[in-house]
Amino acid sequence: MPGVEERESAPFPWFCALLIASASLLFALKFYVLVRFPPKTLADQLAITLRFGALYAPSVRDGQWWRTLSYALAHGSVMHLVFNMLATSTLGVPLERKIGTARFFQLSLVTCLGSAAVVLLLPHRPPMPTVGASGIIFGWAAALLFLLGRAQVRELGKMLLLNAAISLLPGVSWQGHLGGFLFGLPCGLMLRRDPDSFSSRAPILAGIAGALAIYGAYRT
Repeated sequence: MPGVEERESAPFPWFCALLIASASLLFALKFYVLVRFPPKTLADQLAITLRFGALYAPSVRDGQWWRTLSYALAHGSVMHLVFNMLATSTLGVPLERKIGTARFFQLSLVTCLGSAAVVLLLPHRPPMPTVGASGIIFGWAAALLFLLGRAQVRELGKMLLLNAAISLLPGVSWQGHLGGFLFGLPCGLMLRRDPDSFSSRAPILAGIAGALAIYGAYRT
């Protein structure tokens, strides 16, 4: 059976598995803390959110640069986590198997930093913490636009339009979605035109995204 043979020969998506496991474990720990020590004020709630890795401009300015990566593992609710992990399974897993774990990791790093950069460049007023892997997922989708056939691209485009509309809802970080998408586009173009050179060029994009994040953090 061809389908069985393809599944058996497909490489294991190590990065997606690690992302799903890490995000789920982090949310479970956060849930335990919320139940064990329920926040009594908004300040308490913010403190717990920050404790679990949220991207927050004032904290980044204080030197907590790891938040430009850790925020992608943190999620605000069960529904938020479930939707993002389902998207990781449906978009991320096939893409990781297509381009390989090493390139997929680099793509995810670029789009994670790119998403954080736009969040910090176009901050909420007043500053609000940002969490979730949605920016990375938008980056994967942007890259896939260059790697799929026309029919698949049309279907992906419909999904992107729907999610773009969702991005405008209150409480959703359209900045994070936009940043991931914008940085995913050049990654997809490179992966299509010259995949062999992607590994050497991706660090340049990651450096640009990181520099923009630094600039954004200090200009707010």
